[in-house]
Amino acid sequence: MGLSKAVQRRSLFQAYLQSLDARPVLTKSITAGSLFALSELFSGRFTAPKPTSTKSKEQKISEIKSELVAALKLGLYGFFICGPLDHHLMELVQKAFVGRTSKRWQALMIAAVNFLILPIQHVIGLATLSAVNGVTKPKEIVGAIKGSLLKILQMAWVLSTVEMIVAQKYIPESLWTPFFTAIEVGLFGTFINIREKLQAQKKDKLDQAKAEAEAKSAQTETEAEAEVEAEFEKVEEEKASE
Repeated sequence: MGLSKAVQRRSLFQAYLQSLDARPVLTKSITAGSLFALSELFSGRFTAPKPTSTKSKEQKISEIKSELVAALKLGLYGFFICGPLDHHLMELVQKAFVGRTSKRWQALMIAAVNFLILPIQHVIGLATLSAVNGVTKPKEIVGAIKGSLLKILQMAWVLSTVEMIVAQKYIPESLWTPFFTAIEVGLFGTFINIREKLQAQKKDKLDQAKAEAEAKSAQTETEAEAEVEAEFEKVEEEKASE
């Protein structure tokens, strides 16, 4: 039984490799789209508020629909943008360093990936995550990118360097993009997604608290004005009675 399952897994992997060889862009796009959708579903569940008994059935259904729509959006981003973009960017790097296998050239390749490819990938990725998490104004999206890009790149540079060293030594070039996608989307991308969702939730709570404070302040001012007017009217009535 275990042997048959191992054979099946090997057959699936061989089919994946054949598809990758015959239709590299399409296969990488499907891989990226699937991983992004799964990452979004997991991140949404992980950061979801604790369920309460006060929620109606309609509210719960609405939340599930929102999660599925967000997963679909990120899946489409992975399929139409991330997969093809990563394929062509990595292809350019591989062509630029083809036949150059010395440690010096390998180090230069790592630098090219870190300082040319990663910034492009993460700017586009952060803009997409911001939009999926409810940020719609271009100014706010730019602010979200500026606020997170450097910290994310610093972590990505470390991760990418390790990935590149492993890939250069042990992984065929045709599998580099799926390998990077699996780690950067499945692990690192999920971490970034959770981080962005928690920040968005924190911002919403602060905005709500600010709005409530302003409303309370306005109500207090209105009540104070009403008290002054009432006192003034009382004084006027006393004068009139005299």
